[in-house]
Amino acid sequence: MTTTHSAPPEAPHNNLRIVVPTILLSIFMPALDQTITAVALPTIVDDIGGAGGYSWIGAAYLLGRGVQGAGGAGIITLSMIAISDVTPLARRGIYIGLVGTVWGAASVIGPTIGGVFADKVSWRWCFYINLPVGGVLACAILIFLRLKPAPKKTLTEALHNFDFVGLFLIVAGIACLLVGLQLGKTAWSAPATIALLVLGGALSLACALYECFTTSTPILPPRLFRTRTASAVLLGAAIHGLALFAGSYYIPVYFQLQGVSATGAGVRTMGYSVVSSVTGSVAGVITTTRVGYRPVIWVSWAVAAVGYGLLIMADERTPVGLQELYIIIAGAGIGGLFQVPLIALHATMPPAEMAASSAAFMLLRLVGSAIGVTVGDTILTNEVKERTASLPGYSTSGQASVDDLRGLNSIHPESLRRAVMHAYALSVSDIWILVTSLLGLGFFLSLLVVSHPLSHAEPATGPDSKEEASSASDGDKEEGTTH
Repeated sequence: MTTTHSAPPEAPHNNLRIVVPTILLSIFMPALDQTITAVALPTIVDDIGGAGGYSWIGAAYLLGRGVQGAGGAGIITLSMIAISDVTPLARRGIYIGLVGTVWGAASVIGPTIGGVFADKVSWRWCFYINLPVGGVLACAILIFLRLKPAPKKTLTEALHNFDFVGLFLIVAGIACLLVGLQLGKTAWSAPATIALLVLGGALSLACALYECFTTSTPILPPRLFRTRTASAVLLGAAIHGLALFAGSYYIPVYFQLQGVSATGAGVRTMGYSVVSSVTGSVAGVITTTRVGYRPVIWVSWAVAAVGYGLLIMADERTPVGLQELYIIIAGAGIGGLFQVPLIALHATMPPAEMAASSAAFMLLRLVGSAIGVTVGDTILTNEVKERTASLPGYSTSGQASVDDLRGLNSIHPESLRRAVMHAYALSVSDIWILVTSLLGLGFFLSLLVVSHPLSHAEPATGPDSKEEASSASDGDKEEGTTH
């Protein structure tokens, strides 16, 4: 059954030459925050103590377990919604491609600045750097941004419709899973570990069921998953977030375990970041041509899987040229998936669902990012302990903690140091095995994406829509849904 939609409200006039750069800068700062700590983490962990520093720093930021983290996640999501609101669908690929460029630029600058701060100044400047910029951008947004008119709600109505229960269930469920994974570094069979993992799974399932029946405005609307394109894109967003941040955090670890300084690791990681930035922009432009978004998505998933698969073979003895080649290939694939899947999601959704679909896309990517950092830390810790347990004269609990990468250079004799470095390198490779497997799954999910034209303002919205049926390439059609 096809539902007829009224014409979406026109957005007020915006000077895109001012508004778009302002929004992009608003995205740049939280994107910088998410990468600037990557190479500084060994220094931070060494300064404040605690061998589990990697995962809780990344996870705390991404899931909003701190005021700055919650604000940064909100800025990214709302900025994406704002871009969707003020740009036409036919040209949105160009503007969203610029988001990939900005994110890539932050990925390039972030590790380098973080390494310089950690080595030369203080790691605390990784956080102080936000202060001079935030106020200026906030004022610019308030002055220049004009969004489409939306129905006004009173505070009472807004609170009544807000999905507090769903929010609690999803945050509590993910938090329990992340803490359970952290405890798994000590003992998977411990009662606390098992209890938290089971509770996290139960809360996540309860959240999914509750969202299907709540009368409030759901945090993650189930209706978004009623088409195969939307389901594939949203699940792919979580996988992409996991792969992106596993790379952003553990590629620098791979370099630092070879004795490279924090600054040097940031410089060596630039191949991954620069290429992902460039391919993100190019991919956005390609979507505005006759090629469309489906081939871009397919090729990007495949290239990312190949790149991370090659990283599995890398250890401390791999030539520097091959190390850089592997991360460049991985970065090229990851960059093509920054924002193009969001265009596919927008193309299959009515204008009224743009905000909800964009928010869901960013939420699942952020959740995947937090899981990627935490799971990577758990794999690294467990595998290093297992591989070094049989090395005479070395103990991860005595001579050096697992996260103390700077301490690897002080291990003597030389033969023991090389053996420990090899154990670390193989343990990082185990992270890439998991990531590569998930990227393969992402590729098969991407085959479900259906093509829709980007030349009209209102995408097809029903299973019986003649326009949708005619626009689906190669005879593909969306599964039925009524919006």
